[in-house]
Amino acid sequence: MKALIDRKQVIVIQKYRRWAELDELAYRDLLERAAGVRSSKLLDQGNFDRVMAWLEALLWDRVDAQLIAAPRGLLRTYWRDKLPAAGMINSRLRWKLERWWGLLVDYLPADERNETYLAGIIRKAACKPLEGLLQDGCLQWEQIPHHAALFALEAIKDRLRHAVPKGAAA
Repeated sequence: MKALIDRKQVIVIQKYRRWAELDELAYRDLLERAAGVRSSKLLDQGNFDRVMAWLEALLWDRVDAQLIAAPRGLLRTYWRDKLPAAGMINSRLRWKLERWWGLLVDYLPADERNETYLAGIIRKAACKPLEGLLQDGCLQWEQIPHHAALFALEAIKDRLRHAVPKGAAA
């Protein structure tokens, strides 16, 4: 078993949580999605970095949307730049893909509202097969090259622009 993070790291997570003004349920859901746990005390170092990158992305998106004030002295991409494997998707881009996919899903036929369909969009955007992208119908996010994720994001946005009737807010 990997060593768990220390108390100081838990405190850092809680600071970012407060800055992002996340309620308890949203925070626990973020931990579950990013690391598969419901408590920061159960994180190992790798999952700590992943959770921090997700919290950082959420924090700055909320600042950019003018929902909260920007914390002073924080770098915008410190944790996100630290995380990704060379050439692979980072947590910020994953978060954006999930967010835009969530918006598009409502406009898709019921049989296309799944990760298999999303993987198809990513493959088509990448112009190559991308082996190992799906396992048992679940998208393997860490297998997505950064460039493919960027193209897929634009493809999803474009599809959403065509799906939403003119004059309607997405």
